[in-house]
Amino acid sequence: MPRTGVQTRPDDRRSTRKDLTRSLAQNSSLLTAVALQDHFARQLKIPGGGLKPASLKPGAQLTLAQRYGLIQRPPALLTKQHHVFHQQCIDSFERYAKLQDGSERVMKQLESEKDDIDALFAELDASLDQSRQVFDMVDARSSPATRSQERSRHTAFVDAAATSTSGQSHAAATGSVANTVVPWDEVDV
Repeated sequence: MPRTGVQTRPDDRRSTRKDLTRSLAQNSSLLTAVALQDHFARQLKIPGGGLKPASLKPGAQLTLAQRYGLIQRPPALLTKQHHVFHQQCIDSFERYAKLQDGSERVMKQLESEKDDIDALFAELDASLDQSRQVFDMVDARSSPATRSQERSRHTAFVDAAATSTSGQSHAAATGSVANTVVPWDEVDV
């Protein structure tokens, strides 16, 4: 028999926790669906929800989907210090570490592309040497002595053409010898 006059207050907290853990174990698929709905609501930024998208910053508060492993979790903090000074130091160190990782990635990429760039510069040097050789040949041909030699060859060619029988018949047909003369710049020597 219960004692009379003694009031006992039931401990609601313990029974509620036990009920919640039982319901979590029994309704895991339901919780997974709720976590996915929460994730989609955050991702689609549904108006009136006021939900922030899931963060990948170290130490960020986890969403339901991150807790259940449906989406990627943020990386763990380097240490477990929660003092304000230490937290600021650790945050700056983590930022520096991320920058260092990024710069190392860029340096590796540049090193891999260095061979391609060296090959391009070698090709440019080879084509530059070829163009210099061509310009040297053109300069050698365009010197005054070479031009006078080409003019004398051209005049000899024109004189030979004018004295030949085909040149005379062409001159007689057209009425002038000048029509058989080709400008000396167009003659390929």
